[in-house]
Amino acid sequence: MIIIIINSSKKKAFRRSKRIIASVLQPISNRISLGDIPKRVLIELCKNLKISVTKGTSIQIFFESKNIGFRGFKCIQIGSIKTHLEEFTTSKSLIDLDLISNKLIINNTP
Repeated sequence: MIIIIINSSKKKAFRRSKRIIASVLQPISNRISLGDIPKRVLIELCKNLKISVTKGTSIQIFFESKNIGFRGFKCIQIGSIKTHLEEFTTSKSLIDLDLISNKLIINNTP
């Protein structure tokens, strides 16, 4: 699945999270990484980033959401600094069940 990661972290948190992200995805600029990784690697990446969260951490992970007849991107925000980036789709997809079972997102959508 296609992954876009925007790293808006500050100072030491930026360097720490950049190392974790660069181990999985190719950076296309200083703060943006893009790549194609399997679902299990995405889940492990999110877990590793959640372990290293500090107050300066702000990471947005956009991943491809495939539904029958509709495609878009969903967003996971990691860190204490929240931004106003929106998802490209709001419908449920098959990966939502895996993300909920791994406690990466909360089941609050209908």
